Amino acid sequence: MLAITLATVVLAAPIPKNEAANTAATKAVLSELGLTHTFGKLADVPADYRLTADELKKIRENADEYPLRAAILQAGETLAKCRGVKVPMELSATDWKTAKALSREEQKPAANRIIDLEETLERIEALEKFAQKETHPRWKAHHQLVVALLQAELARTHEYNVLLGMIITEQLPENTFEGGTTGVRLIPHDTMKSRKAIRKLASDANERFQAVAKDCRQTPWGDVAEKLADAQYGLRWEVVKGERK
Repeated sequence: MLAITLATVVLAAPIPKNEAANTAATKAVLSELGLTHTFGKLADVPADYRLTADELKKIRENADEYPLRAAILQAGETLAKCRGVKVPMELSATDWKTAKALSREEQKPAANRIIDLEETLERIEALEKFAQKETHPRWKAHHQLVVALLQAELARTHEYNVLLGMIITEQLPENTFEGGTTGVRLIPHDTMKSRKAIRKLASDANERFQAVAKDCRQTPWGDVAEKLADAQYGLRWEVVKGERK
């Protein structure tokens, strides 16, 4: 079974692997936001966006005093955990029974990721009054981008779960596992199968990415948002034939 990271599959374009060229300050931004995959060379962190290690430590140790900032850091941890999961995008099966069993096996961890992401997003949204009062450029940018990242990951995971459900309920053509089929794989698709609320979540994420790209030009936040602004969330099943070794 082929296992790859879901987020990697649905990005609009490959990202060059030259992150080593980024400064320590830029890498710290990515780490705080739970961005574990490579984004290539990004802008450095402007002086007014910077934060010392002691300031960051103070926030982590005094969550009650900095509820929004602490919640953003916690959201970054949730995103790192969810995006770090290896998600099977191909099911090796020659019949419906096997494919259904594999799909059910994957639905439980997907459901758990959805719960984690929904709870984290709700926690951030409940702190909107603090977001309105936030004045530090770093945390304003963090807030905007982390909400978009949560929305995007939630939309992706919902879509993945829906596609697994299509196998379980046999919504693919009846002859899917005939004629030498060795499995099915998920590939990007222009439209999402998810319900309207999830499609809106994906649309909201891309709109927010676009806003961050515009508002935070020449910063790591703006560069990351620009790379993700046209992300594709739809998936569809493709039949695999004659590739089993």
